[in-house]
Amino acid sequence: MSPRRVAAALLVLSGALWLGVARPARREAEAARQEHRRLLEARRQARSRVERLESSDAAHRRAAGALAAGGNAVTALRRWVLDALQGAPVRGVRLEVRPAPPPAAVSLHLAAEGPSGDVLLVAGEIARPGGGLVLDTVRLTRTPGGLLLGLDALGLGARR
Repeated sequence: MSPRRVAAALLVLSGALWLGVARPARREAEAARQEHRRLLEARRQARSRVERLESSDAAHRRAAGALAAGGNAVTALRRWVLDALQGAPVRGVRLEVRPAPPPAAVSLHLAAEGPSGDVLLVAGEIARPGGGLVLDTVRLTRTPGGLLLGLDALGLGARR
């Protein structure tokens, strides 16, 4: 057999080997990479959901403990809101907490003024999911010094 025929046969054999083995292996490897990326994203989303649920559960436990403290929901909610406001650089804070007709346990009205970012952080802390409050009205008004927050909410008591 001549060297050209051997070279041609080897070329045909290498092409068949590439088509039969290497090409399908590349496809499988790419499919495996895509599946790996999909699983990593699913794991990241699951972790995020777990962190959100744990945070919500912790906030709920804090709110339930505050509402159960001493059996007086008004005092407990006032204390909880004041703790949430502690250290916040807002001014002109007006807080009103009073008993509410059923099914609500307490009614909350909060007004505060300050730099936009700080006011939004305060509103977020008060409105945090699982905190035991249902927001009725949230008003944000632009002022020369930032924002004026007006927040009305109902405390439905401890969730069981």
